[in-house]
Amino acid sequence: MSLLTESKKEMDPRLISLLERFEYETELYDRIASYALLVIPVGAVLVALMLMLSGPIVTGLKLYSAIASIMSLPFITYAISIYAERKKHEVSEKRYKPVTGICMCDLSQLRYHMIRFKKSDNYTEKARHARMIEYYERKIGLNI
Repeated sequence: MSLLTESKKEMDPRLISLLERFEYETELYDRIASYALLVIPVGAVLVALMLMLSGPIVTGLKLYSAIASIMSLPFITYAISIYAERKKHEVSEKRYKPVTGICMCDLSQLRYHMIRFKKSDNYTEKARHARMIEYYERKIGLNI
């Protein structure tokens, strides 16, 4: 089964339907990862409000806890994003890789860059997406 037709460089319709079903199943994890980006600004505002409501800032435990809280926000965001990606890979490995033989996450990225390549209007954008298409084709093992 060829994943892409040679003449059009487009995906097989059966593979597209599997990919759409995979993206529908993992939509929750994409939403979790996108909401994780709100952790940093919301957390920083909450720490600032907590500091303002609790009285004057003096050196000591209050100052150190505020600094530690603000500095931990990017790590919390990163951990949530890693969790969401890991769960998407689990779904791909358990349900779709035995059927297709490839990771659906990589196939999803390949389709994204193919669509963006067709929509791009300047040369540099086309070149960037073409490089990414080649990368994912090699990673998947298409050898086109």
